[in-house]
Amino acid sequence: IIPKTAVNEQIENRLCDTGTASYERSSHARVRDFVTPFKRAWNKPGIILLGMGPAKDVMRTDSHNEYGWLFQRYGLVGLILYIMLIYKGLKYSLFKYGQARSAEYQILYLSIACAMLNWAIFCMAENILKQIQLMPLNMIALGLIGELEMGSTNEH
Repeated sequence: IIPKTAVNEQIENRLCDTGTASYERSSHARVRDFVTPFKRAWNKPGIILLGMGPAKDVMRTDSHNEYGWLFQRYGLVGLILYIMLIYKGLKYSLFKYGQARSAEYQILYLSIACAMLNWAIFCMAENILKQIQLMPLNMIALGLIGELEMGSTNEH
């Protein structure tokens, strides 16, 4: 159903070619960047609660897993707060979507929910706090939630 183009073939090849050395290095880096901070915390339980802080001599700043990076830097407290930020944004936007009376607001709230869901999933593969192309979209979505809540009226 999707027309065959060079771009579509490249995407298909990238998604289906899982036996290559490049794929192995890529997936292993993401798993490593998720697991390593938890292993480090297991060996040094003092960092579990509040993390290691910047610790640039120990921690990579180009992590491929936002959750692992945040846990190592800010500990369990920071990781929980970050997950709550995404969760609350998703929950609120879905709740408001169900209450919206106009199609425009339904589209807006559904778009925000999709942005929050994308944020939660994409964090497993990249450190999006440092992705200047993506982070503004997430901040705009959170800002819209805040603005819509602060200026909430019964007309939508």
